[in-house]
Amino acid sequence: MTFLIYFIQYSFGVLFLFTSLDKIRSWKKHKLAIDNYQLTPTYLSGFLLVFFVVIELFISISLLFYSVNLINTIFIMLILFIYTVAIILNIYRGHTNISCGCGGFLESKKLSVNIVLRNLLLIACSIILLFLKDENIFLLTSLEKIKFMFISTILLLLYGVCNQILSIIHLLKNFLKTYIKEEV
Repeated sequence: MTFLIYFIQYSFGVLFLFTSLDKIRSWKKHKLAIDNYQLTPTYLSGFLLVFFVVIELFISISLLFYSVNLINTIFIMLILFIYTVAIILNIYRGHTNISCGCGGFLESKKLSVNIVLRNLLLIACSIILLFLKDENIFLLTSLEKIKFMFISTILLLLYGVCNQILSIIHLLKNFLKTYIKEEV
């Protein structure tokens, strides 16, 4: 059970670190993603992006270097809830041909129910993490912490690779459908 707790903790830490760094690296792209949701005035998109990046960096630093607590768990649930509601509203309006703006491993070029389900699963994991947390996080050696970060990073990279492969397969299917229709 302890392994699972630390794995979830470090996975969240690595995940939010990469998403925040991706948003910093591709600032204009993520600002445009916020604008594309059409839920707030465009003049607020820069402020919202700063807010999201700061919260994500706080979550990642607190989970990678400290421990799970009520504050960082609330921030995880809050930010995922905000993202999920925005996605649901756009799916409801039929506005799905936009980037989710998730950044990092979670980036998707199109909004879908799968993203909502993924976010709900992540919220559930954060709740489980809070209730199962181990107060003895500092009993881990530095080497053990590095191992958990490494394992989490590798698994998240595999998730990202699988998502890219599925996207390529989807594009290939669409291309073949279009090409076969044109040949007939």
